[in-house]
Amino acid sequence: MDHHEIVREIAELGHAYIEYNEIIRRKRRLRRWWSKPLIRHNYLTGYGSYRSVFTYFKLNDEEEFIQFTRMNVQAFKYLYTLVHAALIKRSIRPALPPELRLSLTLNYLAHGDSIIKHKWFYSIGMSTIKDDFMTDLHVPNCLGAIDGRHCRIRKLPNSGSLFFNYKKFYSIVLMVCCDSKKRFIWTNIGDYGSFNDAGIFNNTDLGRGLQQGLIDLPPPKPLPNSNIISPNFFIGDVLRNP
Repeated sequence: MDHHEIVREIAELGHAYIEYNEIIRRKRRLRRWWSKPLIRHNYLTGYGSYRSVFTYFKLNDEEEFIQFTRMNVQAFKYLYTLVHAALIKRSIRPALPPELRLSLTLNYLAHGDSIIKHKWFYSIGMSTIKDDFMTDLHVPNCLGAIDGRHCRIRKLPNSGSLFFNYKKFYSIVLMVCCDSKKRFIWTNIGDYGSFNDAGIFNNTDLGRGLQQGLIDLPPPKPLPNSNIISPNFFIGDVLRNP
């Protein structure tokens, strides 16, 4: 095969790929709403806790602001200057203000709660929050990667072997869930080093919430280029098993 034939083959493959993507795009389900009425109302009137609760705390009540974000106003402003550029989202639809995105993230990290609650509390769409906290890991329907790590400590008085782990040193366990960019989206720290990962995870708020069906997970959806319906999931090593 000469050079011209190779180029021709590549061009044909590229054309076929474009046609395939166009077919897939046409098959996608049409949304009922471009933006739901309540969400649209948020952009027009400033409805939601961002303009009421958060802004009031920031301007008038620093004590409540600290409870809301786990930092004072000065620290918030400094953090905002560091991450402002990364929080700007460009879209043909009105994007959420960077300060709102930061306040939502801090409030979620400080208090947890379900995505449903934040949806109504901030009057923004659930899919927007999922984009911020559950970044695609390039594995279909994956919501995050979970693992634990032993953090070395000195033996505490009268603690016996509670903190002594299988690696033969004293520790507490840090357990985290990360997104595809290695950012923490959930953390738990402080369990005894002698405990195994599965036992620790099953007793965390995330573990109990998943077992009891209290976590607001996205609904199952088909795998790419398939009719097979798959639930959403977190990934971890074998020690995540009960």
